[in-house]
Amino acid sequence: MNKELRLPASLTNLETFLSFIKEQAQKCGLSDEKINKLELASEEALVNIIKHAYPFKDGYIKVNCIEDNDSFIVEITDKGIPFNPLSAKEPILDTDIDYRPIGGVGILLMKKLTDFIEYKRNNNSNLLRLIMHV
Repeated sequence: MNKELRLPASLTNLETFLSFIKEQAQKCGLSDEKINKLELASEEALVNIIKHAYPFKDGYIKVNCIEDNDSFIVEITDKGIPFNPLSAKEPILDTDIDYRPIGGVGILLMKKLTDFIEYKRNNNSNLLRLIMHV
């Protein structure tokens, strides 16, 4: 199975992306618990792209859902500003929230909720892969 959805990078399309991911994950046989985790991780990634990838122009996001042996993979591709979430600094969580630097918690959440994450920059595109074992 390999299904693709490409839409403008807009918060108005967020629910469409998430519904698409959920539907494909259900077809693949992912448990409800894993689907919920994958939805939350995908939402974090998509919102970050929507808010930050295209500051000076409109852009698109492509979501590709792939069933590969014992894994379900959500590939999220954009042609926005290069950003590798795996190179982001870990957030500081052991200090008062009022004194913490902003950012990083969503990326940490994505890492904790999925079985594996991959990133690469390819042909002027960001490619983020969120992987869940079936």
